[in-house]
Amino acid sequence: MANYYSQFVAEIPYKTEEQLAWLKREIEKPDEIDKSRRESCTIFGLWGGDEDDYWNLPDLTLSVSESSHMLYLEGEHDPHHVFFLVAVYAQKFNLFRDEPWTMEVAYTCDGYQPDGFGGGGYGIYKGEVFYASTSQSIERWIESVDQTEKAIIAWEKGLNTCQTI
Repeated sequence: MANYYSQFVAEIPYKTEEQLAWLKREIEKPDEIDKSRRESCTIFGLWGGDEDDYWNLPDLTLSVSESSHMLYLEGEHDPHHVFFLVAVYAQKFNLFRDEPWTMEVAYTCDGYQPDGFGGGGYGIYKGEVFYASTSQSIERWIESVDQTEKAIIAWEKGLNTCQTI
């Protein structure tokens, strides 16, 4: 039986000491989070399940770079928890409106399994949240290539690209 792993590093920017204190408090003492913040999971509609599961943060390595105003979280478990934390952080402090926040994750396996390798990416930008696995990203790329090819064919035929080919 193969063992599956996920690894990630989340770089979370902060601008004020209040933001840094909030992040540290939420990471270090998740049991003290009030119910209203937990219920904000319905705002994002990210995934279902027991709301308490959202705040069972896995063992994380926390480090802070005061010079770059960046908080770093490293983990080898489920990155969804960290993504949800950052989504709530973004909502609370009205962040990631001008610049997006992203995090990548790698999925690995200690033995060959057809579904044992891959990755994904998370993003928050202008109040929207996003997740795509590597396979979903590749599928979207293929679709864009197909659309580009159809547009080139239409152009060569002298058709308006809005017309059906």
